[in-house]
Amino acid sequence: MRAPHPALSLVLALAACSGAEPAAGQGDVAEVAPPAPPSASAALSSWASARPGPGVDEAAAIAAFKAGWQAVVLAAPDDEKAFATEIGRAMHTKELPIVAKKLACVEAVANTTRWMSTLSHDFMLSGSLQASRVQGDCWEVTFSGGMKLEAQAILSDPALKILATWRIPEG
Repeated sequence: MRAPHPALSLVLALAACSGAEPAAGQGDVAEVAPPAPPSASAALSSWASARPGPGVDEAAAIAAFKAGWQAVVLAAPDDEKAFATEIGRAMHTKELPIVAKKLACVEAVANTTRWMSTLSHDFMLSGSLQASRVQGDCWEVTFSGGMKLEAQAILSDPALKILATWRIPEG
C-alpha cells in the first residue's frame, strides 16, 4: 500500500490535532489520486529542492502561500491592491507554476534585497524584509502568473507564516 499524498497527510494531521474525525473515506489511501505528471513547470521547480532537515515540505509551503493570499490582498498598499487581487485570481483559477525553495532566512532576504535596491518603486505587498531576518530556515515561494502577475514570498519554517510578500516587476 502506498503512502497518502503529502497534502492529504497534512489535512489529516491537522484534523487529528483538532480532535475532528475524518469524514468517511477521507483517510482511505485508495481514494487519493496519484500526483499529476510533470508539466512545463518542471524546469522552474528543478531549483526548488528542499534542504533536508526538520520542517515541512514544498507542497505544504505552497498550500500555505495560496491559503494566505487573501490576507496579502487586504494588507497590500492601495496602489498594489489591484495587482494583488489579480495575482490571487490567477493563482486560484489557473494551473500556473508555483515553486518553493527552502533556504536560510538571511539568504532569502539577501536575494531579494539585492534586486529590490535597484528599483524606483516599492513592490512590497505585505510584511517586510526586516520581519524576515530571523534565524533558521524559511521558504521562498514564487508564483509565475505571467506579465505583472508574478509574486514571491518568504514563509517561516516550520510554522509557514507569511513574513513578506512582494510583486515581481516585469523585465
